[in-house]
Amino acid sequence: MGISSKDGTHDHFMKAKDAALTALKIDNTLAEAYTSLAFVKLYHEWDWKGALKDFERAIQLNPGYETAHQWYSGALITSKTLDASHPSNILDITIQGFISR
Repeated sequence: MGISSKDGTHDHFMKAKDAALTALKIDNTLAEAYTSLAFVKLYHEWDWKGALKDFERAIQLNPGYETAHQWYSGALITSKTLDASHPSNILDITIQGFISR
């Protein structure tokens, strides 16, 4: 994923971040906003700890939100949190989301 302003990617990430932060100012219980913010932190700002924290908050707020679980699993792998990203643990994370519905 490119981050150069030449292809506009930087601007898109900044717009996504602004939208997520605005949404959280209005309602700080929006799992979707935390998930979007985490995605920006992970793939644009390279703030892996911040991204993991926001994904975890999103899952806490809405355990059935599949996108948060999917992207969180990717974040665990990307950040090389090997214990948590082991295939069986990713499955546990995903199953927990479905069970808690």
